[in-house]
Amino acid sequence: MPCRAPELTVSSTAQNTVHLRWEPAEEHRRYLIQFRQYVPPGKEDAPDEWNTLEAEVGKAMVDRLRENSDYEFRLVAFCTSQEPVYSAPVVARTARREFRCGEELSYVKIDNFNPLPMLRKGDIITAAGFEVRVLEVEGSNGYFSGRGVVTIPWMSYIKLEVAFEDIYVNELYQLAEGQIQAVYRMGNALVTGLPSVNRRNRIRNPYPQACDRSISMDSTVAQVTLALDGQIVITTTAGEQKIVDPGQAKTLAITSPEGKQYFVERNEKGTVIYEAPPIVNQDRTKPTQEERIRNRGKVFFSAHPEQKYGIDLPAEGDPVENYKKRTLGAEETLIGWKAVAQGQTDKITAEEQGITDSLYFAMASGNVVMSRREEENRREVLLAGNPQEEEDGLYAWTTKKNAGDSAKRERTLAGELMVVS
Repeated sequence: MPCRAPELTVSSTAQNTVHLRWEPAEEHRRYLIQFRQYVPPGKEDAPDEWNTLEAEVGKAMVDRLRENSDYEFRLVAFCTSQEPVYSAPVVARTARREFRCGEELSYVKIDNFNPLPMLRKGDIITAAGFEVRVLEVEGSNGYFSGRGVVTIPWMSYIKLEVAFEDIYVNELYQLAEGQIQAVYRMGNALVTGLPSVNRRNRIRNPYPQACDRSISMDSTVAQVTLALDGQIVITTTAGEQKIVDPGQAKTLAITSPEGKQYFVERNEKGTVIYEAPPIVNQDRTKPTQEERIRNRGKVFFSAHPEQKYGIDLPAEGDPVENYKKRTLGAEETLIGWKAVAQGQTDKITAEEQGITDSLYFAMASGNVVMSRREEENRREVLLAGNPQEEEDGLYAWTTKKNAGDSAKRERTLAGELMVVS
């Protein structure tokens, strides 16, 4: 029986979602939905690569889309022992938010903090429900400065010039941090500012921009495992599962607003899964003197056999001025250096000595750190180059219940390493 190409149709659209339907065929064994922003023929910009999702039989919903934007979709059908077949692409526009005069603006919750890799002239970002079309822009990896035009819906969609500096834009083209200000012009009294989003202490996850593919989950992730057929199984705390076909991606980052964060690496040796503690449990503050003095075991960092960038660890006879001096376990210690290129990852080895409490890693900047246990007292730490800071610090923390307050945990610094990007 030939493997027939399916026919894909759009059943409905909303602000951030598109619902798709098709008639299943008997010979089809599996479906994938592929989508990307639509680029009209003749436009200079090249289309983005296809994003891929697993699909049920006969229907699919694609969410987390930009409002008032054109997307194209196609359906991939797999038959037994044959090459997959593709439907003809269909184009759909997500709905635009409608405003009524006198309507109060509702709170816009931002729960996606994966950085937008690149913002271009003509792109539209949303800020508290307002649409801002970019006129000039510079920056990358989420942080941008420039000018634009904002549309004010309850003033007959009047347009005002705006400026922004060092704002943070997520992968959904939403303003996630910073403020956009209207520009005053002589003769123009309609000057206002858009609501700001101030999250200066927000913990960042740099891994999505250092991998081939990023998967952002709305629900809290409880576990990531590998199926026998090589597919990745993401399980939420509610018991729901999402099956992801990694395709050609060698590295994948799996993020969620709460719960653990994950990084999957695939190579000729197999597949390994790193994890970082829940973002809500991460500490933004640098260690206090008390946390440095307590001695609850130590972590010693060393070069990893697969490291790509250099490491400089103090050895006997080295000039002490080449290293920072820190207190660890009530002892003065020289702290080594590790290099990681911005937007890249690299590995180091962490050896545990005398540690009986829980152990996790975090950066001084607050960025999460992925790791996995190799042996009983040894871990493999996966670092990601910090795109915002050239110099950062890696901390190894032990935690135990606080005797005075069982709801809190008492942390102690067990190891430290300087990281440069």
